[in-house]
Amino acid sequence: MESYIDFIEKNHIRPIKLDIGEKQEYYFALENISNSWTGRIDALFANTFIQESVYLLTNAIFLFENGYFDCAYYSLRQSLEVSTTINYLLELNPETRKEKLFNWKTQKKFPMIGKMLDFLKANEDVYFDMFNNMKDYFIKLDDTKRKLNKFVHKQGDEYFYITRNHPLNSNYNANNYLKEFTEYLKVCIGAVAVFRLGIDPMPILLMDEEIYYRTEDVLTSAFGNNFVEEYIGLNHIKNFMKTQVYSDHYNYLIKKEKQIEYVKDVIKHNYIDKNMTKDILKQKHLLSKNEYLIVSLCDLIEKITKVYVTGGMHMYHTNLKTTRTKSSFGGKFFCDLAQQENSINCVFDEAYISYFKFEDNLDAYLEHNEILTKDEIEIIKAIKVNN
Repeated sequence: MESYIDFIEKNHIRPIKLDIGEKQEYYFALENISNSWTGRIDALFANTFIQESVYLLTNAIFLFENGYFDCAYYSLRQSLEVSTTINYLLELNPETRKEKLFNWKTQKKFPMIGKMLDFLKANEDVYFDMFNNMKDYFIKLDDTKRKLNKFVHKQGDEYFYITRNHPLNSNYNANNYLKEFTEYLKVCIGAVAVFRLGIDPMPILLMDEEIYYRTEDVLTSAFGNNFVEEYIGLNHIKNFMKTQVYSDHYNYLIKKEKQIEYVKDVIKHNYIDKNMTKDILKQKHLLSKNEYLIVSLCDLIEKITKVYVTGGMHMYHTNLKTTRTKSSFGGKFFCDLAQQENSINCVFDEAYISYFKFEDNLDAYLEHNEILTKDEIEIIKAIKVNN
């Protein structure tokens, strides 16, 4: 019975496997989009749509490899529809956006992709500006959408399982089918990335070192140079840089003070070079209160290897190697330590840990290799947070 069921379910299916290295490259490419979360307050909901688009593209690869080619192409088209929805919602005024988003969530009346694109082109806002400056790109994308629709609507014998995968089909060519799919896949990966730029241009801006060194620790990661070149095209990105949204963001950020390398490490990588704390503190006005506190501690107390803040869940490390061999820790440990009557110079496996409270309701857990002296404890307690 099992062999019969297996025959019925797989008789018309002909899997086509991608080269493992090539597939890995596609997944690496998708990570560029996954890591491009927006920190725009009124657009945080869009991060869900971005991740869904990535999952749809991942599913498309899996479905195609396993022989479900029509489902794979449907998943490609869905990735474009989901990412288009982001731009549509963001160009609505706040009240209308709230209403439309509610309709979307509750499966009430909501425009199809054609209506959304008509609105975006007529609205003359971010998408309209991108469309005008990147016409060649969007013409290519529209052509891809039309071809995907042929697969989805099965217009033609070649899109039928019974024809495409028939043993007597002399036109069957796995390499051609694979080439066709990967071409569409690459276009869709690039398109989702471009629609992501309709939220804000940060993935491109952060590629510019002059901008990167002028930003805080943002949610967004920069797109990779190879990713942009391979999936979007450098010429198209140059045209994107002509848009108003890119220019506005660039002109705002470039006026900010540029961080020195060691300040950048503190802000973006939670790393303090204890040999450079004096230089870091020259730009103390660029640090948050927590960052200023941590750098000050590292500047004054040579023994500190790590500093934990926000209940122990946020860690800053230094160039001084800890003697502790374990790397695990938990929130309960830090909570219990803060409640102890004696919370200084506590054994922390092979090292020590001390808890201190500071002004403005800030606190810190200091990991150190040697016991803190009374003088060092007094120095720590005297530190002022307001920089």
